[in-house]
Amino acid sequence: MQNWKLHIKAVSAILTVTLMVFLSEILGEKEILFPETAALAFGALVSEKMPWKVTPVKMMVLMTIAGFAGFFLSVYIPMPLTIKVTAAFVICCTALYFTKSTMLPMISAAILPIITHTESILYPLSVIILTSVVILQQFLFEKIGLRQPDEYRTEITATKSELIRTGFLTAVVIAITITASVLNSIYIIAPPLIVAFAECSYKDSPARKTPLSSALCLIACALIGTISRLLICSVLSLSLTAGVFISAAASMYLLIILEKPFPPAAALAILPYLISPASLTAYPFEITAGVTLFMLSSFLFGRFVYDGKRLNFPLRSETWKIRKGADFQDEILL
Repeated sequence: MQNWKLHIKAVSAILTVTLMVFLSEILGEKEILFPETAALAFGALVSEKMPWKVTPVKMMVLMTIAGFAGFFLSVYIPMPLTIKVTAAFVICCTALYFTKSTMLPMISAAILPIITHTESILYPLSVIILTSVVILQQFLFEKIGLRQPDEYRTEITATKSELIRTGFLTAVVIAITITASVLNSIYIIAPPLIVAFAECSYKDSPARKTPLSSALCLIACALIGTISRLLICSVLSLSLTAGVFISAAASMYLLIILEKPFPPAAALAILPYLISPASLTAYPFEITAGVTLFMLSSFLFGRFVYDGKRLNFPLRSETWKIRKGADFQDEILL
């Protein structure tokens, strides 16, 4: 019975993403495409427990803020890419801090229109509508018993530690954005990668505890999206809708089979459908480079800030006692 529930939720999430692309093709409006819909649908519908600490109302508010912030930065702020991306990231971090939530997909909603040079008001409206569709499905699934309601608890985060974390994240985003601009490889800073980076920066993040498998999931989903579009849309000359259906299904079931509740990976399988065919073959390589840079930065941050603090660094007598009675590798990495 549990398997049937899972399949129903997965199919619903896949159809939500597919419907988005279908409407985009029918209406001839590319601005409707919002790849993070795959992450929202996977996290809010398919995952047994939603990976974000947020209420439906806050989810709606935060995604709306992000959609319009990204749109206005893209259209009305004549500044270099690095400044726009940094501004969008800081806006999102500020909103998350004051709402005491971890609705990280809003980062993608704010940065995507900047790197794709969105100029239509349809983009933020699409973010609002698609988020509403996901929230409505989540509500219905809870009412009919397909999923259990999430318990939301506001956790007060120490201001100093949050400032350190946000400052580090911002510095890394700036550095990698500059690198991507210099190399003319914009998808090194693909928005879902920045979301994954932010998620791995939390001390208790499951993805942070398994960095290698998390990184491989991101790369695998990017490959799924690239190959699906090349094979189904370019070789077989089928519609983008058909390609997205395959990409969404393959990526989500990959995460299900691996028992890896990592929503940003699902978004990377849909992002190739926003890319011009000429740039498509470079996409998985740029994603791999971005994954390497972001995940390595996240690992080093956790190693020196979280693990280092817990061990008090190997200078005090208490630390030596811990090391003497335990396996040092397990102690430093967990």
